Amino acid sequence: ALELCGYEIGVEEALSQALRDVEFYRASGGGLTLSGGEPMAQPAFALALARGAREAGLHVCLETCGCCARDALEVMLPHVNLFLFDFKLADGEAHRRYTGADNALILDNLAFLSRAGAAIALRCPIIPDVNLTDGHFEAIARTAAAHGGVRWIDLEPYHPLGLEKARRLGRAAGYDNESFLSREALEARAQWLREAAGVPVNIV
Repeated sequence: ALELCGYEIGVEEALSQALRDVEFYRASGGGLTLSGGEPMAQPAFALALARGAREAGLHVCLETCGCCARDALEVMLPHVNLFLFDFKLADGEAHRRYTGADNALILDNLAFLSRAGAAIALRCPIIPDVNLTDGHFEAIARTAAAHGGVRWIDLEPYHPLGLEKARRLGRAAGYDNESFLSREALEARAQWLREAAGVPVNIV
């Protein structure tokens, strides 16, 4: 049987839902995070929502893989307090093999945001047999150190929770490891990264 996994919503309704708890957000220091999917796949919607949230006095985060038009990011800048920017792989060929897209535009957009003075958290999914390597952690450190906008790094240990979603959608998972990667497995690497990159590192 088919199962409804989502529904369409307009900017006004989405903003209305987000603002229901606005006083709680203000008191707690919380705010609105645009996530997905990829928010920049719908740039006009993302811009309208971010602008409305900022006008209401909310802190706004934008989570993005960075594979989007430069001008779309540029118009978001005044309305976003923090960019949660994915950094999956530094090597272009490996990035293309595992994600289906080259990372040249992504790295260019990261550099653009940093030059523009944006606050950035580098979000790094860590996946066994893909990027759980010394070379990748060295690339994370180089990237963070080279971009002054990077305020901290979040390491995101692999989990298999998305596998069931892929099955329910009738899609083949590109990676089918059923095991969780533990926080403990990353502690030593996180400590090395703190020293090498010179910014805080969290395991989330």
